[in-house]
Amino acid sequence: MNLITEGLLKVKGRLDRERVSKYNLTVQARDMGVPQRTASAHLVVMVNDVNDHKPQFEFPGYQAELGEMAPVGSFVASITATDNDTGINAQVTYSIVAGDDQGWFHIEPSTGLVTTRKVCTALKVHCSQ
Repeated sequence: MNLITEGLLKVKGRLDRERVSKYNLTVQARDMGVPQRTASAHLVVMVNDVNDHKPQFEFPGYQAELGEMAPVGSFVASITATDNDTGINAQVTYSIVAGDDQGWFHIEPSTGLVTTRKVCTALKVHCSQ
């Protein structure tokens, strides 16, 4: 960071919140008199997060086994992803976007918990609510 004569603080390069999230600076003002007088102040600069990371799943893939005729609401799997950003940029929500054309499964958007939405037979030939 660079302080120019007007008292404006400018950043010399790119800040990275994941590397340094806070800067504790001491700023000095100096007059041109004789004798020269100075004063100091502290400036805390908090670096805000930008959404520069994507969520990462705990595992590259998941597999589950489900007994035939499992009742509605049966546990299937728990999916976990995290995001290295902070605040709202780190909040992860889950959804099923493909492979469930018959609507057999439900994923809880805030937890990643997958459960059955219908009772399904072993061959998935007949499902009922």
